[in-house]
Amino acid sequence: MTWRLYRLPSPRGFHGMVEESASAMDTARSSCRSRRQVAQSAFVQARPSSMSPVRGQPLTKAGAPNAPPTKGLWWRWRFLPDPLAWVDSLAWTGYYSHLQMNICSTISVVELAGSTELAGAAAGAEWLQAARFKIDRLEPGLCVVDFDGIRLATVSWLREALVALLRYTAAMRPGIVLLAANLTELVREEVRVALEATGNVMLAADLSGGDIHSPVIMGRLDPALSETLFAISGEREFDASNVTRAISHVGPSAASNRLAALESKGMLKSERRGRTRVYRLVLEGLRYGH
Repeated sequence: MTWRLYRLPSPRGFHGMVEESASAMDTARSSCRSRRQVAQSAFVQARPSSMSPVRGQPLTKAGAPNAPPTKGLWWRWRFLPDPLAWVDSLAWTGYYSHLQMNICSTISVVELAGSTELAGAAAGAEWLQAARFKIDRLEPGLCVVDFDGIRLATVSWLREALVALLRYTAAMRPGIVLLAANLTELVREEVRVALEATGNVMLAADLSGGDIHSPVIMGRLDPALSETLFAISGEREFDASNVTRAISHVGPSAASNRLAALESKGMLKSERRGRTRVYRLVLEGLRYGH
């Protein structure tokens, strides 16, 4: 059996580790490495000199690895909180401050289109190019696609513009969630037809004075995802165990897959707490509007 032991750092060293870890996170977040690799790199950089230079090996007074530990205050590795998860939480705290579904930007459909009546696949593709230019420069958050002033939008235009933008955002900018706002009854019905015909779903709501009212999910969800969304609709926060308790025939793996699928469609947001991934609805009061 291998015992992994570390000496508890002093309070001064701990605060220094917090400051250095936050600084390291800001620098490393721009790289293409995974979050776990970023957290590990930041922790190694921020580790005080009083800790072992080699992770997993005991530290002696002489600082020599693989030597028998000396007397003093020693802790087993597994009894301490995982420092990598702690540094990881620093990074995600900053990230999720942008992802609490605050509005990060508003794209005015009428301004980009230059018309209140939207028709034709070619016009939709042209609008898409202008909208993608804006999307590529946004921070993670909720992006409102404002249809205020639009009197008519055909299915062909919506398929090449709105649905294509939805797919592009999901593939290239997964931290951004699109919300169609201020749809008239006529335009809402056309959007619903376009989403169902292409197998997509999208958030829609009314926007007034910067406040979001009556958020709904438009389009057609898979029956399994619809069942899962209904099961957790009354919960403020939930994980896979909530789904398994609410739906008896769904196991933990299937529940996790369903929640991940809902998150990929922009319905949920999540964060890791220890070894559990906790989910929330992207907007309070969100319901399936089909």
